Amino acid sequence: MGYVDKEGFLFLEGRADDVVKTSNGEKVPCSQMEKGLKDETLIKEALIIANKRKFVSVLLWLHPEEARRLAGDANGSLSEEELAQHPAVKAAIDEAIAKVNNDHNRPTQIRTYQAFGREPTVAHGEITETMKLRRKPIQKEVHTALIEGMYEE
Repeated sequence: MGYVDKEGFLFLEGRADDVVKTSNGEKVPCSQMEKGLKDETLIKEALIIANKRKFVSVLLWLHPEEARRLAGDANGSLSEEELAQHPAVKAAIDEAIAKVNNDHNRPTQIRTYQAFGREPTVAHGEITETMKLRRKPIQKEVHTALIEGMYEE
């Protein structure tokens, strides 16, 4: 990822593995899409899933306070799962995804998602102690069944 300035100098941004290919060869700019999603106050973390897959999906971890505000759950009676599935929260997620999808062509748009009504945790094996997503372990160990379920036909 990079750009050429007016004087012809090449500037590199991001890492090569920030762009992955779907099974049909479409290049997906993961970090750009994830940043667009995390710009929304509801979304704490986003992990694009697309490498060698038929289509693009995303795992989302929500800011619980913002999700509770949207759901009208000030007393905290909804579980994390109920919070992530609340119609108002889902509508806000759908809107955030549509906004990100507007910047990408059809084959590289996010088609489905799974949301968690909580922030990622070290205890769940989702982040490191320095608060960075553990991308490969999340995809290959922690949430493998969940991800595979998003791609079942």
